[in-house]
Amino acid sequence: MKKLIACLLPCVVATYLNAQEFLVSAPVKPEELSMKECSFDQEADAVVLMHEAYSDHDEQYRLITHHRVRLKILREKGISHADIRIPFYSKENFEFVEVTNGRIYNQGDNGVLQSQDLEKKSIYKKNINKYWSEVVFTFPSVKVGSIIEYTYKSNMANYGGLEDWQFQKSIPVVESRYTLVILPEYEFAYRVQKRDDLPVEIRQEKGSGKIFFSMKNIPGLRNEPYMDARKDYLQMVTFQLSGQNVGYKRRFMTTWEEVIRELGTNPGFGNQVGKSLSGTDEFISLVKLDPSQTNRLTKVYNYLRSNMSWSGIYSKYAVDGVKQAWAKKTGTSGEINLALVTLLREAGIESYPMLVSEREHGKVNADYPFIDQFNTVYAYAIADGKKFYLDGTDRYTPSHIIPHSILNTTALVVNRKAGGLIQIKDEQFEYRDYVNVIGSLSPEGKLNGTVFISSTDYARSQRLYAYKNNMSSYLKAFTGETGNIAIDSFNIKNEETDTLPLQHNFIFSSALNSTGDYSFIPTILFSELDGNPFLSKVRFSNVNFGYRQTFYLNSYINIPDGVSIDALPKAVRLVNADKSISFSRSVLFDEKSRKVVSRISVELKKSLYDTGEYGALHEFYKKMYEYLGEQIVIKKS
Repeated sequence: MKKLIACLLPCVVATYLNAQEFLVSAPVKPEELSMKECSFDQEADAVVLMHEAYSDHDEQYRLITHHRVRLKILREKGISHADIRIPFYSKENFEFVEVTNGRIYNQGDNGVLQSQDLEKKSIYKKNINKYWSEVVFTFPSVKVGSIIEYTYKSNMANYGGLEDWQFQKSIPVVESRYTLVILPEYEFAYRVQKRDDLPVEIRQEKGSGKIFFSMKNIPGLRNEPYMDARKDYLQMVTFQLSGQNVGYKRRFMTTWEEVIRELGTNPGFGNQVGKSLSGTDEFISLVKLDPSQTNRLTKVYNYLRSNMSWSGIYSKYAVDGVKQAWAKKTGTSGEINLALVTLLREAGIESYPMLVSEREHGKVNADYPFIDQFNTVYAYAIADGKKFYLDGTDRYTPSHIIPHSILNTTALVVNRKAGGLIQIKDEQFEYRDYVNVIGSLSPEGKLNGTVFISSTDYARSQRLYAYKNNMSSYLKAFTGETGNIAIDSFNIKNEETDTLPLQHNFIFSSALNSTGDYSFIPTILFSELDGNPFLSKVRFSNVNFGYRQTFYLNSYINIPDGVSIDALPKAVRLVNADKSISFSRSVLFDEKSRKVVSRISVELKKSLYDTGEYGALHEFYKKMYEYLGEQIVIKKS
């Protein structure tokens, strides 16, 4: 259970303080040296012993943050944690990062503690893209038991770069503490996100603008299948500018209505909508001849996607301007989708910008009007009375389907009259996959045949993305975990027609697993049901599939003379307590035609299960996959 704490950090009399610098000379504690495992997270491969930081401003009100990190390697798998990457926003020299010290501690064979300083020449800067860079370095002589420590300084142009403080990491943290000094005459709001069983210490110095946060013994947060954003479960504190004293008290975006008003006049947001896009007049004139609003919307959506490419940068704003991005035919997510809103309006479609927090970015807490809760902007439109949620950077999701990335999320439609927070959920479309296998068992014991796969709605868009993104990897998935299945003559249909199912056809040949006179034929060949994703008994995050799901798998296997059926999986039907999940299977053998017919179906009527429902979900999947693991047993006569 998360607990949210919010407060206002006033600072009207703060003066400049020299930022605290950390050194790596702090002695290694005996308990750190003797630690073999983390007592509150015993599966951990490494542990952060301390991460502390101090943020202050200089005389030019630049944001200066000093960090000190100390961690210990507990297992061989944890050695990679000594490869350090510190990302920073480098566009227009907004931020600089300097590693000030580094040291590694190892115990010698005689038990004496030895230290080795990080060499400056091993530290280098690497450009990620035109916005982001990173400082990269690796410690020498790393082994199990090593303790590494480093300090670094971040210098940002202003407090606009003030980041969330995350107490929690993927590995456990013994202690995390953060001190922040607020700018004079400014007010910041903060929000603490934490579990009830993890206490946080907060101390504020009156009159100094300084506030201190601390948390101890925080287990690592690891990735879980179908997890919401990690950010939703991290123990952390977030900040946002809320006011300024300039002779009078000026408030900033303290309600969602104020957020919408501010964005509407923002030069990089609301003022970008309606900009004239060169060369579009003829297209818009032709589109407006279509009486169907839905058809017009689809044509505009496809036109934009075919004329602009995404730079790979997520943005809520048109950083370089919509007109310039359109002229270059490439842009950030903000530039592309604000251009989409513009074109939709020109085509006579009601459309507004919509701030979204994609599922991998994190949930939006409606009680806190923090714009940083969103990571990008989409286009929201209404055509023929139906709502559409469009992302011009998405090449594979058709206009009539809500993008998978925003299913089960909260968004903000930016319009003073028709806008506000909305919940996005798809009750119409689902992930629907149909697999049909026709095979024959050869005298040599090989299973040969053909496969037909039909995928609609979200199954279509997800499969098409995987196929286009990495064709060889996609095809390899059909060859089995050990590669014992050979496929040939692969054919795909309806790639370009998004209203039709995506279809696959191919032929296959597979050797069967055998022992003595017995061989085994699986009933889940070429399906997406070949591995239970919920093996862990413990779950820290919700299970968010995004969409409802239906799987059908039919197999027709001819059995030659001289081979007998020794055992068939029994017919079974499972339904969970709330009837949101069902599984059924029937396997029959017809003596006359010598054909085994197997039919399997799995249906999930819910797309979201909270942590309280996980125990029952785990047990259902365990039982279902035990049944799915049962095979047809044949014997040579």
